[in-house]
Amino acid sequence: MNQEDAVTTLRSENEALRTENEQLRGELTLLKERLHVLEGWVAKESRQMDPDKHCPSCHQSLRGGERFCPWCSFNLTFACPFCGSQNLLFDRFCLHCGQPLSSL
Repeated sequence: MNQEDAVTTLRSENEALRTENEQLRGELTLLKERLHVLEGWVAKESRQMDPDKHCPSCHQSLRGGERFCPWCSFNLTFACPFCGSQNLLFDRFCLHCGQPLSSL
């Protein structure tokens, strides 16, 4: 194989890798969007399931006000869909904008 053929082959392989990279980035973006939707659904179900302040993941009792479960490290916060500020799973209203969260 001469030098020109090697360069052509490398350019072709590089273009194929760029195309594959773009496809993977698109798939990653879709997966992140799906994860965001699922996290919202889990947070909603967790608030509805457990009004007695137990961790939705390990079901251990919580003292109240924790951002993460002290037993299993489950994230006990979620972003307000109206303003984006962080709230605890058991909050009924957003602490920043006052919008109701209990119907989510």
